[in-house]
Amino acid sequence: MKFFALKDSLQNIQEQIKELNEDKKQLQKDIENLEAKLKKEIPDYKLQEGQE
Repeated sequence: MKFFALKDSLQNIQEQIKELNEDKKQLQKDIENLEAKLKKEIPDYKLQEGQE
């Protein structure tokens, strides 16, 4: 029975990782969109070092 519980837990973890990766991709898109807006509003806008 422990094996099935572990297998189930592993599948849950894999599903959560998949969701987190999707969230990460969406956040990266959001950041890119916000940066594009900033660059339009502030033509000389550049990311400060370390914020990339």
